[in-house]
Amino acid sequence: MGAYFKITAAAVIGQGCAQGEHNYIVYENGRGEIHVNAMFRLQGGTFTCCTYYDRYLCADRKALKTLTKQQINDTAYGAFMDGAR
Repeated sequence: MGAYFKITAAAVIGQGCAQGEHNYIVYENGRGEIHVNAMFRLQGGTFTCCTYYDRYLCADRKALKTLTKQQINDTAYGAFMDGAR
């Protein structure tokens, strides 16, 4: 598996900023799982994401609705810290 993968802009559910400085996206992968990614670049209609800054968030969109903004931010910050190591 390479260090980068691509997702369409349509797969992105939302975005935010963890700890006031780390931008992230929330997206649905091909299996319907929800992930956060804290190292990405938008090129045209496609996001190029770094695998090292990616973290599983929850099983599906239904489960996503039960998470608080703080839980999502905490997971996104964890994804950033994973990649920074």
